[in-house]
Amino acid sequence: MPEGQVLEFSGLTKRFGAVTAVENFSARIEPGVVTGFLGPNGAGKTTTLRILLGLVTASEGTATIGGVPYAALRHPLQSVGAALEASSFHPARTAHNHLKIYAQAAGLPLSRVDESLAVVGLEEVADRKVGGFSLGMRQRLGLAYALLGDPGVLVLDEPVNGLDPEGIKWMRGLLRTLAAQGRTVLLSSHLLTEVQQSVDNLVIISRGRLVYQGGLAELSETEQTLVVADSPDRAALAAAFTAAALDFDALRSGLVVRGQEPAALGQIALAAGVPLSGLARKGGGIEEIFLDLVSGVRTHPSADAVAVTEVDPEPEALLVAETAPEPEPTLTPTPEPEPTPEPEPEPEPEPEPEPHAGNADEDEVEAEIETAAEANTHGDDDDDDGEAADTGEPAPAQPISARVIPSFDSLLFGPPDDSPHENEDEEGGAAR
Repeated sequence: MPEGQVLEFSGLTKRFGAVTAVENFSARIEPGVVTGFLGPNGAGKTTTLRILLGLVTASEGTATIGGVPYAALRHPLQSVGAALEASSFHPARTAHNHLKIYAQAAGLPLSRVDESLAVVGLEEVADRKVGGFSLGMRQRLGLAYALLGDPGVLVLDEPVNGLDPEGIKWMRGLLRTLAAQGRTVLLSSHLLTEVQQSVDNLVIISRGRLVYQGGLAELSETEQTLVVADSPDRAALAAAFTAAALDFDALRSGLVVRGQEPAALGQIALAAGVPLSGLARKGGGIEEIFLDLVSGVRTHPSADAVAVTEVDPEPEALLVAETAPEPEPTLTPTPEPEPTPEPEPEPEPEPEPEPHAGNADEDEVEAEIETAAEANTHGDDDDDDGEAADTGEPAPAQPISARVIPSFDSLLFGPPDDSPHENEDEEGGAAR
C-alpha cells in the first residue's frame, strides 16, 4: 500500500515581472484526507501547484513533498501523480498507447496501463484515439496517468471539470477511497458546492495569499452564522431575546442574531409565547464565507501565521535599488573622452581626386554606365515600366538595373533573331 507524504509550502513567493502571482504562501497538506485548494480565478492556485511539481521556479520560499523538492524524488511517477491539464494528449494516439509511453519511460510494468484505465472506467475505449474523446473522458485519462505509478500523493487541478453528474459522483467516491488508503490527495477547484461534498480540509488562497487553512467544519462554525427571526409581534420577540441576553440587530427582514442556532432561537420564542413568522439561517454557508474571505471582508485566525512584515522589506529594497544608481552617473563621465578620438582623420584622404584621376578601372566603369544610359534612353524600348521614360529624366540607377534585369518580352519570347545576343545575363534570365 503506497504511503502518503506531507506537502509543505513555506514562504512561497513567485513573481512574473511586475506581477506577483503567489506571495508569502505557507500551508501544510496532511495525508489520509482530501484537501481542497480553493480560490477565485487568478488567485495563484495553478502557479502554486506548478511550483510544487517543479514546473515553475519559485522566486522565494520552498515547496516540498515529504521534506524534499520534486526534483529530488528518486521515482517521481511512483511518488506523485499529477493531472494539471486535460488537453496535453496527442490526438492521434490511443488511450492505451498514451499511457504505455509513460509506463515504458518510468520503467513500470505494462500491466499498470490496463489497471489504470480500468480504475477510471476507460477500459472499453482504450484503443480509441484521444482526439475523439470528450472533455470528461480526457479528465478520466488524465487521472489514469496520475494513477499509473500507484503513487502516494495525488495533485489534481480541477478534476471534475467537464464531468457529468454521474462522473462527478464517481470522482468524489474515488478520491475519498484513495485518501482512506493513506494517500495525500490535493485538488484545486472553484466549484464550491462540489468541494463541500468532496473534501475534508480546505486551503483558500486569494491574490496569492493564504486566507484560510483548516477543516471544513471549522470554516462554518456557529459563531460565524447569522439567524434571521421574525414575528407578527416583533416587539415581543425583541423583548424575549433581550431577556435571554442575546445581541441582535433589527432589520427590515427581521431580527438578526449572531452565533446562535435557529433551534435555540425557536425555543426562546416558544418559552416566551411569541409566534414566529420566519426563522432562517443567513450566512455561515461555505459560499458566503468563501466570498467574504477572498474579498477581505472577513479574516480567519488560520491566516495570521503568514507574516505581513515580510512584505515591508520589498519597498525598501526598491528604494535602495533606486538610490544605488545615483552615484553611478558620476562615474560615467570618465569614459566620455573615449568617444572623442572616434572621428579618425584617416577617412579624409578618401575624397581626394588623386585615386580618381589615376584609376583607369573607374573611368571604364563610368564610360560603360554612360553608354548604357544612352542606349537605354534612345534604343531600348523594352523597359516599359521605368518611370524615367515618362519623365524624360532617367535616374543613374535605372539604366544599370535595365542592363541587368531582362525585359518582360525577352522573358516570354527570348531575344529577337537579329539581335547579336551580347548580354549573356539576359539569355540566362530568359532561359530561367
